[in-house]
Amino acid sequence: MKILTMLKMLLGMDTLDISKDEILNFTLENSKIKISNYLRDLYVPNDAVEKLAFETKYFNAIIELAKYDYKNQKATGIKQYSESKRSVTYKDSIDGIPSQIKAMLPKPSIVMF
Repeated sequence: MKILTMLKMLLGMDTLDISKDEILNFTLENSKIKISNYLRDLYVPNDAVEKLAFETKYFNAIIELAKYDYKNQKATGIKQYSESKRSVTYKDSIDGIPSQIKAMLPKPSIVMF
């Protein structure tokens, strides 16, 4: 199944509606870059073979991260918000990948300098 179609289905969108495809594709690309940076696994968007291999390898994590980012695009960095007495709690994740999605990925490689 195509990655964009799966994301639309999980977000409850009509798969034939193309009005938000640009935003969804942008979110998917950002997810791939975040995962690539986290794992230190090279993602080459211009190489079709490498792109397909990366998408196949991390299919579920890419979609889950894109779904998470799409749903939380207005609340960037905010974990909890209360209106009364104005309490705001910020997310712990510094790399933008929630722990439930990190659990779907292999451990990142260690770089020695």
